[in-house]
Amino acid sequence: MAEQITDAAREGDLTSFLDLDRQFHLGLLELRGNRRLVAMVGQLRDQARMQGFKSSRTRAS
Repeated sequence: MAEQITDAAREGDLTSFLDLDRQFHLGLLELRGNRRLVAMVGQLRDQARMQGFKSSRTRAS
């Protein structure tokens, strides 16, 4: 999966990069067996991602 993340970044495929990066990092957390932590981190990552999109749209306008 790390190679897929690197390939997506190299190709400039932001959507794939962000999706794979999320899967990778949440997968690491899942190994700890704490579903609540995985859900919380997933929500925080989603919120940060949306905030980043909003910020980039504001700058582009």
